[in-house]
Amino acid sequence: MKIVTDVAEAVLAELNAGSFSEPFQAQRLYLPIHELAQLTELKVMVVARGVDIARSSREDDELNVQVDIGLRQRVLPDNTQRIDELLALVEAIEGYLNRRELAALPHAEWMGAISEPLYDPVDLRERHTFTAALSLTYRLVRQPHGS
Repeated sequence: MKIVTDVAEAVLAELNAGSFSEPFQAQRLYLPIHELAQLTELKVMVVARGVDIARSSREDDELNVQVDIGLRQRVLPDNTQRIDELLALVEAIEGYLNRRELAALPHAEWMGAISEPLYDPVDLRERHTFTAALSLTYRLVRQPHGS
């Protein structure tokens, strides 16, 4: 669905326009998979995840679009300082996007974010890779069979 990719592109643009504690260039991907050798630098990915569509009124549909933001980087499990920094970055990204109007889609309303779990402990233990995902939901209203 084009609306899901439109929201993902708008989130990507906002992320790349933002200023965070450490610089990154986010990418929109369909397969957020990297070789371990590529993860020496922080990777920030935006992935269109899904949409729930429900009738809003006689004339309109309500779309709740989900977009995931993923962060990955190689880090030793005992490097608590770096893991703390990466968790703080996840929190900063959520705070930056919280209720922010998307310049490319001003009619998309930020509804919430979920980061559950905070990070993937299996990835950290087995691959020495910090992996976190932040799932965002944006609400849009449209007329049926429109965009």
